[in-house]
Amino acid sequence: MLVRDIMTRNPISVQPETSIHDAFLLMQNHQIRHLPIMQDGDLLGMVSNRDIRWVVSAFVTPQVEVLQTQSVEQLMVQPVLTVDEEQPIEEAARIMRSHKVGSLMVLNDHDQVVGIVTGIDLLDAIINLTGVHQPSSRLEVELKSEPGELARVSQLMADLGINIVSVLTSQTDDHHQRFVFRIQTINARVAAHKLRAAGFQVVYPQ
Repeated sequence: MLVRDIMTRNPISVQPETSIHDAFLLMQNHQIRHLPIMQDGDLLGMVSNRDIRWVVSAFVTPQVEVLQTQSVEQLMVQPVLTVDEEQPIEEAARIMRSHKVGSLMVLNDHDQVVGIVTGIDLLDAIINLTGVHQPSSRLEVELKSEPGELARVSQLMADLGINIVSVLTSQTDDHHQRFVFRIQTINARVAAHKLRAAGFQVVYPQ
């Protein structure tokens, strides 16, 4: 899955001279948390709802008039972190996690803004990739880091007539990997019992 598959195209944006007050209302009306600042097709900066909430706080700016005259250009963050639309979603997640940001602007091969990807988009992608939104059960197995181990589990599932919806994996140590399967059955304990009988270490379900 690539960034272009999950991004929001043609994101709502404002001009640098837009007032903080108008930007705040725009974000409220459209229920968005990140607002790019654009001018003549160029990406100048980004403002988030957290930035605006801080400014509109009565503890910081008790005079509402200031919000109506001060522009987002004075508030925006720059430079804006970006990602290429052809990058895999895990690269977008890595950038967002490394820089502790909630969104990235998406560029095409000509460095033109074509979309925005947010943390919510990535969460939706994870839900889609794991298949948790489908009727299925969770099966967690620790396997030896050896060729053919995953194939053995897959063959056992096939013998049981159980379809594997998705597979996630993580390294537990130098010799083992943890596999989390979503399998198309309501009762995962049957599969777990068969795997244990075949010598596999089933972590979940017990």
